[in-house]
Amino acid sequence: MEYVYFEGKIVPEDEAKISIKTNSLHYGTAIFEGIRAYYDKETDTMWGLFFREHYERLFQNMKVLNMKVDETIEDLIQITKDLIKINNIKSDIYIRPLVYFADLKISPKLIDYTAKIAIYTYPLGDYIDIDNGIKAIVSSWTRLNDNMIPPRLKVAGAYVNSAFSKTEAILAGADEAIVLNKNGYVSVKVPQKNIFIIRNGKLITPRQRRHIRRYNEKCHHNNSKRFRI
Repeated sequence: MEYVYFEGKIVPEDEAKISIKTNSLHYGTAIFEGIRAYYDKETDTMWGLFFREHYERLFQNMKVLNMKVDETIEDLIQITKDLIKINNIKSDIYIRPLVYFADLKISPKLIDYTAKIAIYTYPLGDYIDIDNGIKAIVSSWTRLNDNMIPPRLKVAGAYVNSAFSKTEAILAGADEAIVLNKNGYVSVKVPQKNIFIIRNGKLITPRQRRHIRRYNEKCHHNNSKRFRI
């Protein structure tokens, strides 16, 4: 049995349920994070990656949607560690915190609603097999602009844009899509991954100004933010 964190307590996964009337389910007004932890078989150790930074970004994103939850960043870091231990996970995992408006009301607005948070873990290795490289296309879909839904926010509804480009790539026989912004420049990331190129022996990536603050990519340069769970 797997346990998750749901609206204030750790419960069995099958007890974590929301109503079909839940507001954010209808309007995509949820904020989420994607956190990784990696299991080392030799030492039987799980290494968490940038937990604090991801939860700090979650809280920054929540402010834009006028969301507040009872839990602090410290609370969520500890809850995440507790989940991993309770579930006795022995593999690389993906951790998904999700903040949503839990009200059973119909109206697409960002005020006068109550935000709740849920967290679950998911066994996950590499997104795709990269041993032999991947096939990518340049998508016909354009990355969202900052005055539409700010791409720097991990807003659930904004990922329809990613779903369009990812689906286009798959239907074209490719593994992934490269998405351009409104000016025709390469976006900071493809639907599920960051883009890097190697120039003069260094990893570089598109500018971040209008895009999500990216922590996982820092691991290619700095391992100081991983910690033992």
